[in-house]
Amino acid sequence: TAALMINPATLALMKDGTRVDLAAGFLGPKVNANGQESSGTAYVMPAFGIAHKQNDLVFGFGIFAQGGMGTEYSNAGFYSNPRSMMDASLLGGGDPGYTNRSEVGVGRALIPLALKVNDQLTLGGSVDYVWATMDLQMLIDGSHFGAMAMPGGSKFGSASGSMITGLNNAISGSMITDVQWGYLNFSDNNDFSGKAKAGGVAGKLGFTYKVSPALSIGASYHSKTNLNDLHADGASMTLRASYTGTAAGVLLPPGTPAGTYNATLTGKIKVQNFEWPEMYGFGFSYTPDDKWQIVGDYRRIGWAAIMKRFQMSFDVSNDPNNGAFAGSHLDMSMNQNWKDQNVLMLGAAYKYTPKLTLRGGINVANNPV
Repeated sequence: TAALMINPATLALMKDGTRVDLAAGFLGPKVNANGQESSGTAYVMPAFGIAHKQNDLVFGFGIFAQGGMGTEYSNAGFYSNPRSMMDASLLGGGDPGYTNRSEVGVGRALIPLALKVNDQLTLGGSVDYVWATMDLQMLIDGSHFGAMAMPGGSKFGSASGSMITGLNNAISGSMITDVQWGYLNFSDNNDFSGKAKAGGVAGKLGFTYKVSPALSIGASYHSKTNLNDLHADGASMTLRASYTGTAAGVLLPPGTPAGTYNATLTGKIKVQNFEWPEMYGFGFSYTPDDKWQIVGDYRRIGWAAIMKRFQMSFDVSNDPNNGAFAGSHLDMSMNQNWKDQNVLMLGAAYKYTPKLTLRGGINVANNPV
């Protein structure tokens, strides 16, 4: 029933009756940046599928993990030379030590329908409910944050909104002399879900065709998902800045002396335009004799259309503890510029004895990042 995730038409090749599958996939990535290794090294992806075939018609249900992963660094040391807005180094005692973490998971609940039209042709499709969850704990140093807040942004991305306007006014009004960093935080510390959640729909179509007794071909199309924005209440953003005495009573409580302070703002985060990409592919299966089977697939994954940038917004609540930033709004966009991915898969199976089949394969793809 993994056919639910690839080509639902292949379900019609099953024997009459009911089939149930349980599976678990495991991802064990090794990721490092600037000499630090990510501690996000174990991700489990469960799957369940059931299909019933009767009179050449197949229907069923499945819940499958689509994909996901993440990274986790204990502090800002993975950053290459983080600096403040006024170009002061944040390392050597200035590193805030915040965890920098991302975790994304995407899953599907699928309802398939497949039909064996005749001995040569099968057709199939599925309607999918798709959900996505995300945790994010991310430090942005003042240098990058300042460049993003400039008109037109920077090659890294852009930042705008009433929060940026208020920050610029505080700098031009000599209440803030430097910004060390900003730290976004929305995480539920759950191994199986994320604090920000979204849901939506997608679909698949496919066919298989038996060209000859030895050769079969097939193809499938997966639509891009249509998810709503991921929302997370109870999110926070911490701004570390250096204040002058004039900030007291405006940005800081009355009587606060000049100095460098953390201001933690609370509110709602929204991650916008986050989707799983469109995919299409085709393949073949060739069985020249009763011992050999040779198979091949090609798949095109449309990352470029959905991963141009990572977009989110932060709405600061009207809580009095948020001070002068209460009710303000921040829009952030970080450039990603992924490329489309071409995936080529080849495999072979050899029936060494009636009880032993040997299999091997290769999967080759370009890195979209």
